[in-house]
Amino acid sequence: MLNYILDLHAKALELVPALKFDAQQEIQRTLVSLYATILEQSESAAILLKAQKTAGTGAILRSLLEARVDLAALLNNEQHLQGMKASFYKEWIKLLTEGVKGENEYLGGFADNDRAKEKLAEYKQAKEELRLAGFKPLKVEDRFEKAGMGKEYRSIYNLLSNDSHNGIQALNDRHVEALNGTLEVVIYNPDDPTVTLDSIAGILLTSSLDTHQYFKSGKHDDFAELDARLAVLRKERDG
Repeated sequence: MLNYILDLHAKALELVPALKFDAQQEIQRTLVSLYATILEQSESAAILLKAQKTAGTGAILRSLLEARVDLAALLNNEQHLQGMKASFYKEWIKLLTEGVKGENEYLGGFADNDRAKEKLAEYKQAKEELRLAGFKPLKVEDRFEKAGMGKEYRSIYNLLSNDSHNGIQALNDRHVEALNGTLEVVIYNPDDPTVTLDSIAGILLTSSLDTHQYFKSGKHDDFAELDARLAVLRKERDG
């Protein structure tokens, strides 16, 4: 599956120039940026897995899945962009509000900064305008539901979040082993990458197909052989 991902990524990268879009159009710019994120992070995870370094790949896969979710939700309904913007304003308002107080040394650049205060007022107004128009910041679950991926949120994403946040289950899975009736702590104990590889392959392929179809690149069929190849790999895996 790893070699498949590398081949798929190479093909996807080769066909990027066929995506003709208007970067001045926010919806098009956002869709291509999400696809670019999927391309970059797929390769990063593949490089780590090729080196048999599984630590951190769960966090990359979680980010990959979120990018896929927003891509799918946007393709389903372009109004999803307004929720994404509301979330953008919400987070910046929190950061700027903390910064302009002048009490947090990690945000010292915002203190006594007129530009920061102007941005805070601007973002508050923009968020309020979106609220009045019926758009509010999106919870992660809402994003998955809008993408038609509610089951993935309640399963795969839950597990990936536990891994990314270093929960007890993740720590036990990574570092604790039962050996000769006792528990031992281990380091650099690679996980089985099968599920991660399959997930990356699926996200990269479906996102490539969807993006090329949306932009009418004429290259959608160039992924046909890779689509069929993934089906064969999955069939062989499942017996």
